[in-house]
Amino acid sequence: MFKILQLTKHYPPVFGGIETVTFDLTEGLNKRQIQCDVLCANTNNILEVTHLKNYKVIRVPRVGKLMSTSISPQLPSYLKKNLASYDVVHVHFPDPMAALALYLQKNNKVPLVVHWHSDIIRQKTLLKLYQPLQDWILKKADRIIATSENYALHSLSLKPYLNKVSVVPIGIDASKIGAVDTCTFDIKKEHPGKKIVFALGRLVYYKGFEFLLKAATAINDDTIIIIGGDGPLFTTLQALIHQNNLTNKVFLVGKIPNVQLSSYFNACDIFCLPAIEKSEAFGVVLLEALYYGKPLVTSDIKESGICWVNQHDKTGYNLPPKDIVALAIKINELLANKEKYAMLSANAKERFHEHFQSEKMVDSMVDVYKEILNRNN
Repeated sequence: MFKILQLTKHYPPVFGGIETVTFDLTEGLNKRQIQCDVLCANTNNILEVTHLKNYKVIRVPRVGKLMSTSISPQLPSYLKKNLASYDVVHVHFPDPMAALALYLQKNNKVPLVVHWHSDIIRQKTLLKLYQPLQDWILKKADRIIATSENYALHSLSLKPYLNKVSVVPIGIDASKIGAVDTCTFDIKKEHPGKKIVFALGRLVYYKGFEFLLKAATAINDDTIIIIGGDGPLFTTLQALIHQNNLTNKVFLVGKIPNVQLSSYFNACDIFCLPAIEKSEAFGVVLLEALYYGKPLVTSDIKESGICWVNQHDKTGYNLPPKDIVALAIKINELLANKEKYAMLSANAKERFHEHFQSEKMVDSMVDVYKEILNRNN
């Protein structure tokens, strides 16, 4: 049986969309008796090697962070030290540090899979400096994985390499999503008689949470908005809440512990992701909402995978980005129409089970690995 090395920025307990995908892939492959280890940056300047079940995670010291990139000078040497032990390297992009580490092993013959989670959108200066290295990696890749056809077809970076792009939708482990429910009752008790719109994610510009806050002024008073997550815009969003007299209607609850996430999805009536840029390439949190049968209200960003995950008028609504009027109208309409709500809710559950379980993602990746190894042998 072959061996896989996942090369990624971070790994749980650091959680984010890419970390979740890497975790579910690693766990899923090892359950199938396919050895899969992880090499990533630590969150501090310490080397940490952790043995989890039947695989290991090597966290290389990080000396700092620059433009969202972990600076880990030892990453190339640890990659070189371990590379020969594996049949395939699977790298998760964007990650300039991982790209540099791979470039420094450029004579290495181990097949390479590039998992393309997102283009670099806002950091134009970084992209200009990084572009030659990114192009080198994409040329070298044996296979490029896109998470949706929408994103693959609209990515300028991937356009020259579409002949080696495979689409593998992200899947999450259904057995873990609803495993713990610690506080659904408490959430509802804290907001008696209120309908709940839930949003979750890093508080950064491209999530578009400010537009949901602005829409809140026109959302019916029997509805509240809960936004989970932390990030650089926390203070800005909190100020916006006070400026618009929304302290009894919109609640920033900060980072939600993993054991409580299922409770928030259970308690809410609608899940909203009002993203404004294709930096939100897929929206892993949408999958959890689908699992719980929550209708989605999201942005219609054609270049992103969001409007493929959320099928308009079937599992929810895709609305023009930044359109606060449309946001308020659709949320009010949906919460007032029980028949429509029930239909979208049932469709949401069905879509999750049809497309977005981690087993399907892992099965597809195994097929990719086998195809590459058969071709190279």
